[in-house]
Amino acid sequence: LRGTGVGIDYAGLQLRGTLTDCRIEHLTFEGDGQVASDQGAIWSNGDINITNLHIEVCIIRDCVVGIVISGLAGDSVIGCRIAGNHISNIVGTASGQGYGIASSLGGLQHVNNIITENVLQRCHRHSIYWSVGGGGIISNNVIIEHRHGDVSPGFTLGALIVIRSGQVSVIGNRIHEANDTGMEIGSDVGNPESSVAVIGNQFYQPQNNYPDILIGQSNPAVTGFPQNITIIGNCHSFFTSSSISN
Repeated sequence: LRGTGVGIDYAGLQLRGTLTDCRIEHLTFEGDGQVASDQGAIWSNGDINITNLHIEVCIIRDCVVGIVISGLAGDSVIGCRIAGNHISNIVGTASGQGYGIASSLGGLQHVNNIITENVLQRCHRHSIYWSVGGGGIISNNVIIEHRHGDVSPGFTLGALIVIRSGQVSVIGNRIHEANDTGMEIGSDVGNPESSVAVIGNQFYQPQNNYPDILIGQSNPAVTGFPQNITIIGNCHSFFTSSSISN
């Protein structure tokens, strides 16, 4: 990537307007690794109406964001598949920075989106972030060294987060050596979590005394109480796995 962006108007490939049956595959995006450059690989920040978008088998490194599908109220993203991408060293910890893969919509649309079989390493804010959208699957992703390399690692910037959403399945993901919370299922004002299934995920060798799975927020009287959260068959180990790639 060449040049610089301004804030969330990143230098990179922007998705905008109406897109149907679009495929983005086998591309490489390489930034300079500097937060100030605001280089983002594939992104949108509103004015989108997307159906059947596939982003697959791309290599992304040294950017401020990897793949961000973000819309406002009235926007629509249905049938998006983000699969088989390798994403590394995604820098920055402020809002709008440090996201490996993010799906964030402006209303509780039933989106049927899938994030699967991606490998993400050293993302500084969230490796996978799902916000305000229902009816999706996050499965079989590998997250390695979340927040390693960040100069101020700390609590509540989880590796995989599902917030303000419903009817989302989080299945079979592997999180290795996280330097923060492994997975967070949270709520926000007016958007409590509901019907989220967390099944068969694996957590290896956490680097600090942060939880592998965190449910809810610190003030549920304000943010709302998560409802119908299912936690089944997740594995927690202080030893590393023999394999950390798909």
